[in-house]
Amino acid sequence: MRRFVRNRVLREVIAARHSGPDALLASFLGSAEKTEALEYWADKGCLELTRAWGGQIVSIALTSRGFTYFEDLRDERERFWRDRCVSFIGGFVAGVLTAVCSAVLIQRWL
Repeated sequence: MRRFVRNRVLREVIAARHSGPDALLASFLGSAEKTEALEYWADKGCLELTRAWGGQIVSIALTSRGFTYFEDLRDERERFWRDRCVSFIGGFVAGVLTAVCSAVLIQRWL
């Protein structure tokens, strides 16, 4: 559930980047869950939070990493599965070629 809330908060920040900083800040500071999610994304480098003396969040800025986070995540997952498929096919082909070569060598030597 936490990951869902965190992802939803980042999606809301990305969608609200054109509405202005005051509206964005007011919508996120009412909930402890959303504040926690903002701090999580700031720790990951996706958001920049400006704080006042008391630790209260004054402004939220989206970084380039935060703007492309979901696209990068999707690309990483695609690359992971593509690499797994290529490795599986490569291993299968190597096994078949080994079996064929060994069969040919055994027939020639016997």
